[in-house]
Amino acid sequence: MAKLKRFPNPGSDINMFIEVFKKTYPILSSKKFFSLYDMELAMINNYLVSSEGFTGMRAFEKSLREDSSRDPIYNQAKMYTELYRMLGWYSSSKEKNLIFTITELGKYVANNNSPNEKSFKECIMGIADENEVIEKKDGLEMRPFKYFLNITHQLNDKICKLELIYGPYRYPDSDYSLAINDIKSVRGNFLKLLEKINDFSSKNNIAKNTMENYTRFPISTLEYLGWIKKEKSNCLYPGSKNMVIMNLTQKGIDDISYYNNMKDIRIDDFNKLDSDMKKAVIRVSFYQQLKRMGIQQIKLNFDIQNEFKLINSYYGINEIELLFSPYQMLNNDYVDDVLAVEHIYSSENLPIKKKDLLDSVESYNKTTENFINEIKLNPIFYEATEEDQNKTIYKEIMSLKDRSEEEIVTIMMNKYKSANKDIYYPLIGDIFNLLGFDCRVSRNGTNYERYDAIIVSDKSMPIEIKSPGEEQNISVKAVRQALENKIILLSRKNFDTTWNTTSLVVGYLPPNNRAEVLTLVEDIYNTFNIKIALFDFELLLKLLINKILINRVIINNEIYNLKGMVSINEE
Repeated sequence: MAKLKRFPNPGSDINMFIEVFKKTYPILSSKKFFSLYDMELAMINNYLVSSEGFTGMRAFEKSLREDSSRDPIYNQAKMYTELYRMLGWYSSSKEKNLIFTITELGKYVANNNSPNEKSFKECIMGIADENEVIEKKDGLEMRPFKYFLNITHQLNDKICKLELIYGPYRYPDSDYSLAINDIKSVRGNFLKLLEKINDFSSKNNIAKNTMENYTRFPISTLEYLGWIKKEKSNCLYPGSKNMVIMNLTQKGIDDISYYNNMKDIRIDDFNKLDSDMKKAVIRVSFYQQLKRMGIQQIKLNFDIQNEFKLINSYYGINEIELLFSPYQMLNNDYVDDVLAVEHIYSSENLPIKKKDLLDSVESYNKTTENFINEIKLNPIFYEATEEDQNKTIYKEIMSLKDRSEEEIVTIMMNKYKSANKDIYYPLIGDIFNLLGFDCRVSRNGTNYERYDAIIVSDKSMPIEIKSPGEEQNISVKAVRQALENKIILLSRKNFDTTWNTTSLVVGYLPPNNRAEVLTLVEDIYNTFNIKIALFDFELLLKLLINKILINRVIINNEIYNLKGMVSINEE
């Protein structure tokens, strides 16, 4: 097999890549071991995947193939897990590569309140091949991101995608000068560079497009961490006006200088140490790594000062900084043992199989039949008023009008994923007003006696709002509060309403435990004859996008009689 650096390609949105890990962590960390199908289900339940315009369980249904290797969501989950293993967040079981556990490093990453960038940068710099975690088939020993930055710095702080492939992607970092010389030998002559790439492609039976796909994750990472800035320029190859050049930033220069001054320990170096020094390297390097990630509360089951003395004495340098990530280099159980880590799991369930996932679909469909309202969109002619056009959410959607609905939803979901009530409550009010309702939001949560907002009409509806800053998923508590809202409105009569009119819950994501929440909605209806309808943020965004950009709306009277989880009938 040709020696060429390979990285999985799950997508170019690094923040989303990190959020997928963080949002699936609460589910997956409850079990000692989980499968790719557990991972799929966790992604589906958190609405982190889409297929053919659908999200959640409907997306899974649309992506299903008899052969899992052709299933888009399965493959996406697989690429995520491959990279999470490289980053040291997942570890494979001894028996099967596709059965995973979350490492102690992964736990700290998931629970770290510092910006994602800090944790991610440390784990990116922690990647080094060869290691004892992942059996690599490219035969290229390197610390790739340190290597890429140093190469770029030596090439006048500029590099392009094809140069990345033609240089460091083909050589270990011990052959640093060969990568530099090869790039210099073609720089300035684009036809020659292209000829060399095509020649390598032909001789090694690797399509040029495939090689370029191997660069997507690294380039997205370099950009996400602020190490490069892209520009279209012919400065490296005259005549190639549309070539994207990556310019090393001052942040990239500063960071590479910092990491170059650390003691870079590779697996061969580690294996030459005696037992006590191995333990000291693991303990000190892990402690230093967590500190660089911005983690303040680090639980240690050993005397770190004694370990520092051993390290400083061995290397003859005081306050030496180690570049070595134990969970990215060594067997998970061995590192846990050295760090005296104990894991507690709340679930004894075994990793699920494909059949379990299919059973979840069947269960979901039964729940859908009984507890989910599908609303249809009807064509209208909509002309925005000046008041509409002045609303921030209207301006944001109009600025994205050339994107697909799915892209707009993803961008807006990310924008408001951490919004607290001071931002989220008025936002929800603006959305309902743009949809054609008279929605009034309480500024302090008490103006309307209890509810966070209310749709005013002769059948007024109270709205219980939960911002993502309060809770990510609609909960049982929110449903109970919606019941209280309805009772208070009926009792105090400060707005006209009817007993049969729905009480609304608006949250960020659908319920995690859908069956529990929707069963409560049904129990409330059976006991009190009060209807409660649940709207998640994605649904509201889709309704708004359809009205503003496509001239399609729900019939407003329809909303007053909904019960259960609300979705759009898109077929």
